Amino acid sequence: MKRIALLAMFVATLLFAGSAYAQNGVFAPYVQGTITTAPGSPATGASYGIGAGIESSTKHLLLDANGMFNTAKVTSGTGSGYNGTITAQGYYKLFSHVLAGGGADVVINTNGFTFGSFVSTARNSANPFVGGGIQAGRLRSILTYQLPGKDAVAGQRFLQLNSELRITKHIRLTVPVGINSIAGRYTATSVGGGIKLVL
Repeated sequence: MKRIALLAMFVATLLFAGSAYAQNGVFAPYVQGTITTAPGSPATGASYGIGAGIESSTKHLLLDANGMFNTAKVTSGTGSGYNGTITAQGYYKLFSHVLAGGGADVVINTNGFTFGSFVSTARNSANPFVGGGIQAGRLRSILTYQLPGKDAVAGQRFLQLNSELRITKHIRLTVPVGINSIAGRYTATSVGGGIKLVL
């Protein structure tokens, strides 16, 4: 319960700090929601996510820090797990359109809820990643590759493609795609869609 409370405080701090700095046009807080499924795999159900963050996009840099809560029901079996993710990433803009950089995320997984309270078991993992992408007009796409962390599974490969399409000054459509394989024997693909409101 303390971990989820810390995640909530982190998100609230992001919104407060972002509101203070958004006046200069460099930092902008945002909220977002997503729905993710895993078509063509033994996974069942959908994962619903909600979160908030701060983004800074200048001529040469793209910085982003956010916190997300996911129902994490895109799993085999019961799909009872829930998770919180805190991510920080930064990219340098080459020629104003090519992005290169990386970051890290911390994931807190639980086994689910029981009678309105958290099950006591929880697992943390910290995952560094490298990435690159493009920013062309209203479209931004970034592909990341997760580097082996301390708790990495042998032979695991995880790629994430996140795309955003700016509809208006404050509204963006998002499309997250994830590919997860272990020693080339099993691949789980997730795809979703969402909306991002930039304040």
